[in-house]
Amino acid sequence: MNIYYVYAYLRASDNTPYYIGKGKDKRAFSDCHNVSVPKDKSKIVFLEKNLTNVGACALERRYIRWYGRKINNTGILYNITEGGDGNSAPRSEEWKQNHRKMMTGRKASAKTKEKMSRFDKSYMKTEEYRKKMSQVKKGVPNKNKGKNCSVNSIKIKTPIGIFSSLREAAKVYNKTAPTMKVWAEKNLNGFSIIQD
Repeated sequence: MNIYYVYAYLRASDNTPYYIGKGKDKRAFSDCHNVSVPKDKSKIVFLEKNLTNVGACALERRYIRWYGRKINNTGILYNITEGGDGNSAPRSEEWKQNHRKMMTGRKASAKTKEKMSRFDKSYMKTEEYRKKMSQVKKGVPNKNKGKNCSVNSIKIKTPIGIFSSLREAAKVYNKTAPTMKVWAEKNLNGFSIIQD
């Protein structure tokens, strides 16, 4: 689908680009970059439109290579990576360890959680998505095969009765089994675990 584009953020002083990106929908206007988005929207320029994902990635890399990056002393852009889908910049072992330490135990802010809750997950219910996931998982052994899964083995008491499994309660309450487990473990909303 030709829904992608390549965009640039221009400096107010001389209209040279300081950031090149690839996106779709409102990506060019969102504040999820490592640089500031221009307040003057005329400084957001679409370099190429109606592209496939592959085409947009290739053009983004080409533009970044053309203008160069400040981080490696090759040019004028504040881009950290070389562009394209994902981060292709080489990472040292030290960087990986520091990044791992920084991310471990990190919790999302209320603003981030709110953004994530608005994310449209309806594509996960499409037949096309399910077929792709099925193909990806073919040949991957099921680590829980033959085990008594916890969502099926935990009995819980609820305000409307006792259920023999979390999954059973989840269906009635139209929630997920993990949600039922949290409620029962923390004795929330009248839920509790029944010890055998």
